[in-house]
Amino acid sequence: MGKNKVALAICFCLIVVLAGFSAWLYAGAKELESKVSDLESKISDLETQNPELETSVNELESRVSEQLLVVSYPTMDEPQSISFMIMHIGTAEVTISEVRVDDVLNSSSPGWVGNETLIPGQTGQITLHGLKYFADGFRDGDSYQFRFITARGNSFCCVILYEGWTIIPTEELKIVGLAWNDDNASFTVINTGTADLTIVEVRVNDEYATMNPSSVTLSSGNQATVRVTRTGGFISGVTYEFRFITAKGNQYFYMATAP
Repeated sequence: MGKNKVALAICFCLIVVLAGFSAWLYAGAKELESKVSDLESKISDLETQNPELETSVNELESRVSEQLLVVSYPTMDEPQSISFMIMHIGTAEVTISEVRVDDVLNSSSPGWVGNETLIPGQTGQITLHGLKYFADGFRDGDSYQFRFITARGNSFCCVILYEGWTIIPTEELKIVGLAWNDDNASFTVINTGTADLTIVEVRVNDEYATMNPSSVTLSSGNQATVRVTRTGGFISGVTYEFRFITAKGNQYFYMATAP
């Protein structure tokens, strides 16, 4: 009888252990099933959001592929007529579909004439007629915003101030490229204004930095490379504010994060 009781006790213990193990497997399976379900839900949400994400990516690609710059002094060919030399520094062919002046579209054709389509690196001329935009044409002493709009909806602006039908030169600097090295940042800069400019100083996070060459003079439309170094170098993942200062005191800011 004693042996039978021991055998029964062992069998009972085995049943309990097996029941517990089965329960553990069941609970684990349910937890795994829940995680898989959550993952499928997140994937579904991501797929749902993809159209918006794709739209954002397409818009970014559009902005990168189309980049127009006024690269020389606008000229007055005749009364009420002004010509621009425009360079395309983007990565894809661009077509200019509209030119607005102070957001006014020309009332009749041709309000402007010139190169409608530009390939990367090409410079073209566009001439506008003031009387096609305003009843009195361009008025002496006023400033105007000229906006060049592409077929893809991107727009590029410049502002011209007239005094006695003389175009007042303006300074404008644009950063068009940045390459990081171990201890410096090399910038490609272009003068997009209508006047010559000289870069005499660069600051990083409002601290003096070393620039090479020590000064850079750019004519309208010209570009150059400026190498900037700072004490302690640049730390990966840290965002820095670069400030380019011209001889006239104008300042141009650029934010970038070290890789």
